[in-house]
Amino acid sequence: AGLLPVELKSFDYTVKDREVILNWKTETELNNFGFEVQRFDPPLNPLPRGEAEEWVKIGFVKGNGNSNSPHYYSFTDNTLPGNGTYIYRLKQIDNDGSINYSDELDVNINIPVKYYLGHNYPNPFNPVTIIEFGLKEDGFIELSVYNILGEKVKEIVNSRLNAGYHKVEFNAGSLASGVYFYRLYVKDKYNAVHKMILIK
Repeated sequence: AGLLPVELKSFDYTVKDREVILNWKTETELNNFGFEVQRFDPPLNPLPRGEAEEWVKIGFVKGNGNSNSPHYYSFTDNTLPGNGTYIYRLKQIDNDGSINYSDELDVNINIPVKYYLGHNYPNPFNPVTIIEFGLKEDGFIELSVYNILGEKVKEIVNSRLNAGYHKVEFNAGSLASGVYFYRLYVKDKYNAVHKMILIK
């Protein structure tokens, strides 16, 4: 089998708000081009593991080529679509194109401990942007968009939702370019507003 081109010493994670921070360490490296970070989303893939498994590339971290000393790497995943257990692995790629896979990491994303409204992305946008928010308990919520005069121009969500992390798409449609505000309102519990910019 010969020497492993890259000796991966550790691979672990921390969860902060809506982000999973992956950390790994190499002991030695030989012709290491880098690491493709991959994620499998069981909440979105109802089939049993192994059947039509869909690993999604979510990033790439450049390696250190040849090295006899330890190196530390980190990658932050802030693209999680919702609650559940996500599985990560590293696809280590050599300069000559050969690959090795790391062990898999199971990361559980729980229900948020507080309400929150994230900043939309992309921003500025045209005409579609994503808005994320977290609900610490089931309840009736309203997510609406307002113009700079404070007039409601679009109701995105007005319904009862389960506790957890949510991600919605807002399509500005025929709205004119300019500054808008979006507001998450949970009666008697939470009210937050963020600014977004539509450029057509």
